[in-house]
Amino acid sequence: MPTIAAIDIGSNALRLAIASIDGDQRMTMLQNLREPVRLGQDLFSTGVISDTALNQAAEAFRGFGEIIHRNEVNVTRAVGTSALREAMNRDMFLDRILQSSGIDISIIGTEEEAR
Repeated sequence: MPTIAAIDIGSNALRLAIASIDGDQRMTMLQNLREPVRLGQDLFSTGVISDTALNQAAEAFRGFGEIIHRNEVNVTRAVGTSALREAMNRDMFLDRILQSSGIDISIIGTEEEAR
């Protein structure tokens, strides 16, 4: 029975959901966490994610990585939405998160975000 994790990086919060999938393709939620990291707070006025928000996100992702490991997750997908699409320091953010947690983030477009 595989276990999957999904991480949504939004403007106001980071969300982690972990579920197991049985042989009939039914999901059972194992974890559903929300960290109130406000990436968009300064971003939408300055164009960059603040150092404070970056540090909070790195800490949250360290915790997410530990939870993912404890739950023996087989597949993880982390996606960034509007805040990361617009941030001028997006590459620095992505590198910092990867270094702190081992989690690679994909930036998704508006159509996929809406879906």
